[in-house]
Amino acid sequence: MRRTLIATLAAVAAAPAFANIMVTFEEPEYFTGSLDGQAGGGITWQEFEPDSDAWVSAPGFDSSRAGLWEVSPNGGDSDGDDMLGLFDNAQSAIFTVSAMTYVSLEPNRPNGTSRAGHFFVSDVDFIGTAMAFLENGNVGYWGGGGFFINDTGVAIQYEQWVPIEIQIDYDADTMEMYYDGVMVAADTLTGDGSYADQLDIWLDTVAIADNPNPGDYMLIDDIVITPAPGAFGLMGLAGLVCTRRRR
Repeated sequence: MRRTLIATLAAVAAAPAFANIMVTFEEPEYFTGSLDGQAGGGITWQEFEPDSDAWVSAPGFDSSRAGLWEVSPNGGDSDGDDMLGLFDNAQSAIFTVSAMTYVSLEPNRPNGTSRAGHFFVSDVDFIGTAMAFLENGNVGYWGGGGFFINDTGVAIQYEQWVPIEIQIDYDADTMEMYYDGVMVAADTLTGDGSYADQLDIWLDTVAIADNPNPGDYMLIDDIVITPAPGAFGLMGLAGLVCTRRRR
């Protein structure tokens, strides 16, 4: 019995937690055009609402393509794109999300008047956290026990590619957030959840009457979601140990 238990434990501990997600917006998985309905790298994309689709078109960080979130007129508003990236497989409760980001600043438009962009990691009820690129020119984040947008005071690096990283622990209800390799936030999530199901990436809507109306855009490339090493194995190990003790 002891030998069988040890072999089982070793197999569980060695098993991968979950498959990583990696999205580069490159062929053959992605093609130039609307991102709505495209899938690859472990994520399937869909519009959050009609006519809010982003595009695979712009030059990427280290490739020929990236995801482009931009503006489009719609009646009296200038809409920003809003896309859900649904994970093909459930993720562990503890994981890291990284990406390359590029935030534009429309020529002749001062800081503090551009639209906000958001990179949200959450479950279907939007329990999680997000990095936000605020209108005042600073990096912000969603969290702190509710749907609050907090200002980190760290300036956005406009017109250049910048790496971001979000470390999430749903078990502890905490997150850490890094912008260009520097920690800018450490706080609780927006609520009590179990694991993430999706990304929600969007630009805010602003009134066309704004003069000048912001024509901002945001590029996202090289999205990588990596579960914590051994997270699944440790959960399985705990379950087996408990089972052994009951015998």
